[in-house]
Amino acid sequence: MVVIKRGLYLGRFQIFHNGHLHIIKHISQQPDIDEVLINIGSSQYNQENKSPEAPWIINPFSFEERKELIDRSIKNELETPYKIIGVQDHHYCPSWIQQVKYSNPNFQVFFSNTRKEINLFEKQGFETRRVPIKDKFHAQIIREMIAYEDDFSQYVPKGVVEVVEEFGLVKKLRDFYIKHKEEIAYVHNLQKEKNITSYVDMFGDEKVKQMLGL
Repeated sequence: MVVIKRGLYLGRFQIFHNGHLHIIKHISQQPDIDEVLINIGSSQYNQENKSPEAPWIINPFSFEERKELIDRSIKNELETPYKIIGVQDHHYCPSWIQQVKYSNPNFQVFFSNTRKEINLFEKQGFETRRVPIKDKFHAQIIREMIAYEDDFSQYVPKGVVEVVEEFGLVKKLRDFYIKHKEEIAYVHNLQKEKNITSYVDMFGDEKVKQMLGL
């Protein structure tokens, strides 16, 4: 009997970028992994449905949009078959991990660099493996580059650029940010507190002020 060994990688993918692609390629290249399970976390949150525990602007894209962004980016790029699966956020670890297990029957290896996630899955008896970080990317910066119409193409796969254009995501994201502009400064301050580079750190605040009317 042939046993298919599956590796699982989970993220919100708001937005899918080159760092994600590098990790997924790495997983698909593992000699003992036969299939990659890509889980889109917080799949229920988008511009119409806000997370009760996070600023609205960090979850602008729907599950369907994120799935298309990923699928278009990794098609013909991996050495193994893959599946893209949505997993809702339960905001309670025991319920959340049961949801992941239910949505991904028969997976054996969990890939992550997040210590909390690694501990959770190891306690459930799963093998865990670290993933390589090629470059440090932060999706919030890329989202703001899209909204402010900067050239973001060097940070994302070609498929993401195509989907952003085809789905009209520049205008959709810009309008969403304007609607919730009070959260922009909050997120920038949060990034500063956590020593995370923000859009303002990289590009200044002129475009932010101009777009949001500040």
